[in-house]
Amino acid sequence: MSFDATHATPFTSRDVAKVVTNRATSDGDGVTVLRSIGQSPRYFSPFALLDYAIMEAGSKTKGTGFPPHPHRGISTLTYILPHTKGSVKHHDHKGNKGIIGPGDIQYMSAGKGIVHSEMPYDDNECHIIQLWINLRKEDKMSEPDYQEYTSSQLPIVERDGVWAKVIMGSALDTHAKVNTKTPVHYIHYKLEPNTTLNHPLPPHWNTFLVSLHGSGIAGNNNEKLHQRQTIFFNHGIGHAEAELQALNNKNDPNQEIDPNHGVSVTAGDNGLEFVLISGEPLTDGAEVVQHGPMIMNSQKEIYQAFMDYREGKNGFEGAREFDANWKP
Repeated sequence: MSFDATHATPFTSRDVAKVVTNRATSDGDGVTVLRSIGQSPRYFSPFALLDYAIMEAGSKTKGTGFPPHPHRGISTLTYILPHTKGSVKHHDHKGNKGIIGPGDIQYMSAGKGIVHSEMPYDDNECHIIQLWINLRKEDKMSEPDYQEYTSSQLPIVERDGVWAKVIMGSALDTHAKVNTKTPVHYIHYKLEPNTTLNHPLPPHWNTFLVSLHGSGIAGNNNEKLHQRQTIFFNHGIGHAEAELQALNNKNDPNQEIDPNHGVSVTAGDNGLEFVLISGEPLTDGAEVVQHGPMIMNSQKEIYQAFMDYREGKNGFEGAREFDANWKP
């Protein structure tokens, strides 16, 4: 069985360039994370971090999680995988708070400053994918923004052996509700056994997928996929042409899509589940400088971000009081 998301032929898939087997490390306060972007590779424009985080059963009782920490200059997309039962509670220094449960998402644009915590709401095991998306230079000091959607509010479409939850961008003629400052596609796919998906994309976008369950092959070079790997695809066109297209089509995640070009994925005999993520590389000429949870365009801006955080100014007003009074 084969499915072409646009019914266009012939379809040309990119090759798989690199496969990373995600290895466990620890982050926050005792949380196990499987990290690819942010470690290998260090940066994949516009993406600065990709973590598969596991809050183990009993985490609330143990007090493990992500206590208060600051962000500036990035957006984050937090997705609680639907196959787990746990939930995450978040709280920030501006008074925003809530619960993100199985299948739910939260998009947060930190802009000029957010201090927040992400802790287990209950003692059920919780699997989380968190993606950090870099912001353009002009957006780094914007006001913070939140968008939250429950699993039932997110568009889901099924067609010819393909199930898709459309979180960002578009897939199978269906558009996401989340509006992002940096154009991104983020699709949770499930393929029935031996089904092929052709997902069209803007030719110059950086693209990868995170395999969750099952096995299969990806790309024009038929790279084998196994669970909990991150698979990076080649570019479709040259860098100079990519910059020109990005400048001409700024902020539109769909109008540049080439219906005959993208990535192909075929499920094995037991089916395949994965998250496909693609984004427009930043072409504003700004340097990318990261120190922990802050991503700015120079060492001077990083220094200023931490000074603002310590002194409670320029977006971090009230942050010190939040830190002092915070409770898990």
